[in-house]
Amino acid sequence: SAKKMDKAITYSEIACNSDSNNIWYKYQLAALYKENNDYDKLIPIQQQIVVLQPERDDLKFELALLYYDKKEYQKGINLLEELLGKELFEKEVQVLLSDRGTEFIQAKEIEYRNDQTQRNFKWN
Repeated sequence: SAKKMDKAITYSEIACNSDSNNIWYKYQLAALYKENNDYDKLIPIQQQIVVLQPERDDLKFELALLYYDKKEYQKGINLLEELLGKELFEKEVQVLLSDRGTEFIQAKEIEYRNDQTQRNFKWN
């Protein structure tokens, strides 16, 4: 029920606030936010989880997917490039320079990095 979910979230938030470095509390809270489709709260928790476990690329990939779900495409693409490395990313993600159809409404933003340098995709 909604009341039980609200109670579980409240207790998990209290636990996280009481011990900000406890990764298990953060995992639990992230799972509850995800189940509740609360991406505004889920993404910051996932970011904290990534900071606490920077060696876990799977957690970064999960964060990239959350950015996609929230339609924060630029953040997701930048994170994928960080994960794959610039060269592999540019080789494998050529589709971003497609015909700019409706599937890439923000194609121009995606083609450029945060520092405004353009990604160079290699065509086979």
